[in-house]
Parts: sequence; structure tokens; C-alpha cells
Amino acid sequence: NLFRVNPISQAITSCRKMRRTSEIRAFQRFLNTIHPHFRRLRSALILVNGFQFYSA
Repeated sequence: NLFRVNPISQAITSCRKMRRTSEIRAFQRFLNTIHPHFRRLRSALILVNGFQFYSA
């Protein structure tokens, strides 16, 4: 089931698919600027959805 997959592990897998670490950090700063209050629990899901959208 897709909802039972660990979002952190999915984020790490998505990070490994990307080429440059600078792009990942810039995208994380981009998400933190838009969602400053989403940093702990929901940040993982936002990063997973963001990386899937960013790499698509």
C-alpha cells in the first residue's frame, strides 16, 4: 500500500534520483519559504510530493 510506505525513505530515494544536491537544498529552502510552519511531521510528505512534482 502506498500510504504505508515510510515518507522519509521515499524522500531519500527521491533525493538519490536527483543529480545535484544544490537543487535539493534550493528546493527545500523554496518549500520552507512557502510553508514555514510545515517543518517537522508534514515536511516529509511535502518533500515527497515536491520531489515527485519537481522531478516529473
